[in-house]
This record gives sequence, C-alpha cells and structure tokens, in this order.
Amino acid sequence: MLKRPIYQSSYRYKFAQKLLYLLFGKKNMYIAPWKHTAVGAGGFLFLEGKLLLGKRADHTNLGGLYGLIGGYVDFEDNETPADALVREAFEEAQLRLEPFPFNTDTLFDISMADNQYLEGEFDNFNRLDMLFIRQITAEQASQIQDTDEMHSWAFFSLPEIETLHKEGTLACDIALVRKAFKST
Repeated sequence: MLKRPIYQSSYRYKFAQKLLYLLFGKKNMYIAPWKHTAVGAGGFLFLEGKLLLGKRADHTNLGGLYGLIGGYVDFEDNETPADALVREAFEEAQLRLEPFPFNTDTLFDISMADNQYLEGEFDNFNRLDMLFIRQITAEQASQIQDTDEMHSWAFFSLPEIETLHKEGTLACDIALVRKAFKST
C-alpha cells in the first residue's frame, strides 16, 4: 500500500481542498503530487478471449462511446491504482473484482496525456494513466449491470473492436487494445 503523499500536509494542498469544498461542496480527490496532474486507473477485463466494454453515459466525458472501466485514483483514501480499478469496476458495472497488488507484475501500461479538458471539472491538466489486464470469471461477468455512468455492457472480440474503431464509437486507444489482446 502506498503511503499518504507528503504534499497532502502542505498549505497549498489544504487551502485548495478547503476552497474546492466551499465552492463545490466536495473535496477534489484528483489532486496528485504533480501540479495539475490526475492519476487514472483503467482495466482491460477479459473473459474467454473477449474484452469487456461498456457504453459511456451521455452526460459523461466521451459519452456515447464504448470504453473500458476506469477512473481516477482517490489519494484521500490512500488508494493505489489497483485499488481504484477494483472500486471503479463496482461503481461503473457492479462488478466485484478481486483485489490485487499494485506492482510491475500487474501493471500493463503507463502513459501520460497533456493538456486534457473535462467539461465542468478541469481545464488544462495532465493525466497519468495506469492500465491493468485482468481475467474475470463467468460468475463475475454475470454480476455486470448498467449504472448511471456506463451501460450496454458486452464482451467484444478484436475484429468487433476494430469495427467500433472504424465507426468512431470507441473511446479507447486502438493500439493499446491490440497490444492487450496480444498479451492475453
């Protein structure tokens, strides 16, 4: 488990949290040690050689497109990226993933995206994404339900995902999807 970052005791961090709470009624759980950087965690969840994708709700970023389960790491709760994926799987699909360690053996890909924008949330921030590959069971797959964040869950083969990409309905990086299929 990662220790609470030292920056959380800084006056800048505490001031930002109080200001965000006063303005928006909640703390900003996305603040990371790097200025204007959010840490995201996502998962390529496979069942029998097919990848789980859900359609993002219209009111979310990339609404209407098929994407992976994922979200931001909650440093307030000392969450690791692996913990965040487990939490997000339940929040977005009612899927109960088994907890797993966050280490170089479980990490599939790490990337940085600059100058991101999320309407109503942040403008011009950087994002550090950590992706994992997990195999799920048929029993776990039977738990999947639509939520307010994602719906229309289905397992897709690589050719089916290639079609989604060509149609412009895929919210994932197709090169990473291809790499994930090769890794399984």
